Amino acid sequence: MSTNGTHNVDDQFGPVVQGTRNDFDFSLLFEDSFLSIVPAALLLIAIPVRTLWLYGNTKPFLLNRTVAYVEEQRTKQTYDIGWGLVGAFALVYVGIAIFTAAYMHLTNRLITMLRGGLVSMIYAKTIDLSITADETASLTLMSADTQRIVEAFLYVHDTWATLVELGIAIFVLERTLGLACVGPATVAFGATAATLFLSSHMSAAQKMWVEAIESRVDVTAHSLGAMRAIKLLGLTDTVATFIQRFRLDELTTATAFTAYSVINLIAMPLGMLIYTVPQIVGSFACFERIQNFLQSESRIDHRLRLTAVSAQRKNSLETESFASGSTEDIELISLSGASRNITDDALIVQDGSFGWGESKPTVLHDISFRLRASDLVVIVGPVGSGKSTLMKGLLGETPTSKGFVYTSSLKTALADQDAWVQNGSLKDNVIGLSLFDQKWYDAVLGCVALDEDLDQLPQRDDTLVGSKGISLSGGQKQRLAMARAIYQKTDMIILDDVFSGIDANTEEKIFGRLFSRGGLLRRLPTTVILITHAAHRLSYADYIIALGSNGTIVEQGSWESLRSAGGYVQSISKDAKQMKESNDEETSPPSRLKAPTEDPAVSKAEAELARKTGDLEVYRLLLGYMVPKSSRGVHNALLETVVNAPLHFFTKSDSGSLLNRFSNDLALVDVDLPYSFIETILAVFTTIAVGILMSLSASYFAAVIPFVLVTLYLVQKFYLKTSRQIRLLELESRAPLYTLFQETLSGLATVRAFGWSDAFSQRNLLYLDNSQKPFYMLFCIQRWLQVVLDLIVAALAVIMVILIVTLREKVNAGYVGIGLLNVMSFNEQLADLIKSWTRLETSIGAIARIRSFIQTTPPEAKPCENIEPPPNWPSEGSIEIKNFAASYDAESRLVLNDVNLTIKPGQKVGICGRSGCGKSSLLASILHLLEYRDGLINIDGIDLSSVPRDIIRQRINVIPQEPYMLMGSVRLNASPWTLSPTATGERATNNPPPPSDEAITSALRSVSLWPLISSKGGLSAPITNPSDFFSHGQRQLFCLARAILRPSQIVILDEVTSSVDVHTDALMQQVIQEEFAGRTVLAVAHRLRTIVDFDLVVVLGQGGEVVEVGDPRELLGREGSRFRELYET
Repeated sequence: MSTNGTHNVDDQFGPVVQGTRNDFDFSLLFEDSFLSIVPAALLLIAIPVRTLWLYGNTKPFLLNRTVAYVEEQRTKQTYDIGWGLVGAFALVYVGIAIFTAAYMHLTNRLITMLRGGLVSMIYAKTIDLSITADETASLTLMSADTQRIVEAFLYVHDTWATLVELGIAIFVLERTLGLACVGPATVAFGATAATLFLSSHMSAAQKMWVEAIESRVDVTAHSLGAMRAIKLLGLTDTVATFIQRFRLDELTTATAFTAYSVINLIAMPLGMLIYTVPQIVGSFACFERIQNFLQSESRIDHRLRLTAVSAQRKNSLETESFASGSTEDIELISLSGASRNITDDALIVQDGSFGWGESKPTVLHDISFRLRASDLVVIVGPVGSGKSTLMKGLLGETPTSKGFVYTSSLKTALADQDAWVQNGSLKDNVIGLSLFDQKWYDAVLGCVALDEDLDQLPQRDDTLVGSKGISLSGGQKQRLAMARAIYQKTDMIILDDVFSGIDANTEEKIFGRLFSRGGLLRRLPTTVILITHAAHRLSYADYIIALGSNGTIVEQGSWESLRSAGGYVQSISKDAKQMKESNDEETSPPSRLKAPTEDPAVSKAEAELARKTGDLEVYRLLLGYMVPKSSRGVHNALLETVVNAPLHFFTKSDSGSLLNRFSNDLALVDVDLPYSFIETILAVFTTIAVGILMSLSASYFAAVIPFVLVTLYLVQKFYLKTSRQIRLLELESRAPLYTLFQETLSGLATVRAFGWSDAFSQRNLLYLDNSQKPFYMLFCIQRWLQVVLDLIVAALAVIMVILIVTLREKVNAGYVGIGLLNVMSFNEQLADLIKSWTRLETSIGAIARIRSFIQTTPPEAKPCENIEPPPNWPSEGSIEIKNFAASYDAESRLVLNDVNLTIKPGQKVGICGRSGCGKSSLLASILHLLEYRDGLINIDGIDLSSVPRDIIRQRINVIPQEPYMLMGSVRLNASPWTLSPTATGERATNNPPPPSDEAITSALRSVSLWPLISSKGGLSAPITNPSDFFSHGQRQLFCLARAILRPSQIVILDEVTSSVDVHTDALMQQVIQEEFAGRTVLAVAHRLRTIVDFDLVVVLGQGGEVVEVGDPRELLGREGSRFRELYET
């Protein structure tokens, strides 16, 4: 299969995405897709199938003639007939081998086309999916559902072919036995009727099971992407319990499916028919799920293209009030049309109303404004006012229930609130899909101050940032997103709260280098829309739009007109800074880029372990993996390995590879392994029994058996060496597809804003093509094995007939009949053995991968961490750090170095410094997320290096920089630590009692979230997608409410007010002062005014060392103070 081949398949199946209809349950299968698009392939397969009928139906006649031959008197004529029978047997069995190979070869090509078409269709829909639709299904549809369909359609021709063969066989039986054929016919038709009846229930059971798998995979993917926050919160046991419960629900549903599937093992009279019909009927549910996904809501870009207008019309537009609702003076053209003139307007919104669904109330209404090209436009407003909704509306992502959006360019660079980072190098993330320009690249990195961070990265800008940028700080991820947006050189850039995780000093540099009068973006014809809570930067804006809590624009205009207008802007702009004039340092920062150092060798231990040509231990483990209880144990062992892995493991591991283990590998363990193992055992014993009966028919035939066994041994040894390699390649080649699907879903708005949809679709085809190659090659080597074994059977048949002919007078006609009858069925038995064995081998590959992963992934816990502190620890909250140094792993560079700090019980300590200096790393070290390299950290006199890490995280209250929520109710998310038992069935260590509903409600009221939550259903309201339920700022408020409910003497706050407006910030500071009074509080802050009233301030330098410690008020009055320098920036 070539890349072009995959593209051709995509061209064939592409129109199906738009063609599926709702008026027919399986129109995807029968009308709009496969049976209508690939009829030629289906008909071509029918040719060798019909030929096989002819060869197969000659067997009874050959057997009859051979038995008669033995009973006849020996003459010259009968002697010639004997050798004619030898030739006939050779012709028939060699023909069966050849046409079986042709039939399966064509079927395999069809199956490969089917898989490629399905995956490409699902991705095409994913890239076009509305952000208001449920996107969680696509991962499971691409993997589990597609696999079920492929497995079922592998034998699609056997279904109708078996029915025809059954009819022919009954006819021949009637011609031979007369009315005596009624008995066998009745049994056959009874078994067929029972199969069809049971299969009618299979589709529903299959659908239930796959939906359960979908839920588990979605929760697992969500958790893998937030592992840092999970570990910080001490939620590893809770998350493991939560996911394992989904696994238990999944296996409970599978019991019904298994009950119907067991007919595949016990219905031998019509084995092939009974085997294939349930599989095909079960696949209908997967077709239905894919069809429903393809019919789900697509993104409809409601924006209209704005072109240059005449001066007269432009003047009329300038004097026209938007309140009139008229659109007559705005000239519209085709979306694919004209060039842009920078003297025209860049964006016009007229009477726009935006929401998140036609059935849901609008979030914003009556929105009207016009933005000039090349302006810096700042959008402000309180938490939950709809700023991000407006941004999505300007990108054409949210439905517009009323009004118009006119834009000069449909390609917009976006740096979203949650920075979208792909698992690649920093350089690749910045460049995106553009061509590399070293000079422009250096300038962009300098403008966002990323060049200053390169010395901290092991491979500089070639450093892999990990899935979702886990190896970067929050501020670094935001600056990376900004750099990517600027590098693309688009006419419009939207920056959504990108300065929330950036320190004041770095923020000052970036604003000066980008937005000062001589800044980079001022010199480019670029319109910038900045959504921010940084009210002190409003003076840089050419135009300001202020949103109110009621979903309308409360005021808009220039900074000069709004700063003293008595409105919202004036209320938040007390600390506004004046725009700086340009200077060389700000606009053209010196390049600090250097050539990257050589990449270290990447360990391939896992690949070497997994690719051993034989592993008896895996076979010994098979019996333990064939029941639901043990299957739950496999998932639990894999899950425990992942959640207990060290943090640096996730910086080096691809999330798609991890998810592939939880999805595809476990599916093989659950579905294929039990049945294929039992089928293989039955097929082995049946084949042995047939061989014995063949030997009994002619005593001399037993001499052939040792040679046959030696041949089979050599064949299987050669086959396994190749098949295991290809099988593992096939399993591993799926990981890039998982990663691409995950990254596309997490950055869907970003990908479409940049206009990268087509390029990402091509990338999907490339990854799909790479996975198709081992997928197809595995079929090829299985067919090679089939041909070899069929030819061996042909040789055995010919040898037996030769023995019968030459020893005719010494053999009994009855034994001849038995022997030939077994030869006739021997190739069928070998076919069953091959089918079950190859499925077993694939399942063994999954087991080997899981076992190797578990054995080679070290836990973060060390044997020396075995001292359990008292139940009330920490009772005081004192923290002492001595000569401390830490890194992400035992061999990487130090991120903290020679840190000395003493914190008394009840003190409130602010930690500040430039983005990337190690502030969050210091907090993570207290929670033992990093590896201790030197020194110690004591809490209440106990050395943390001797305390189990999960206990540390369970005893310390943390609000992480990135809010994390489980997919459950508001009540569950308010206190997830109370979720028990753990995944192992035991109660979690020191689980606190769950708070009462009254306590939860009180905490939510204290952060002003209860009215919103009450309107959505109260504490029982489900949070299926946190970003849909809460805005980013509201999620931070919820995490603060959750911290109120968690008793702990030490509270760690990592930028908890970064995404809220100044009024909400004041509310949160008040809550922190009141609710955490008497507790030791450590807070990382970039808004330094929030820690001025703290007892102590710690300033970190770029090397991860403490450069200043003291009372913040004293430091502000000291000349040369680093804290004062940061504060005044």
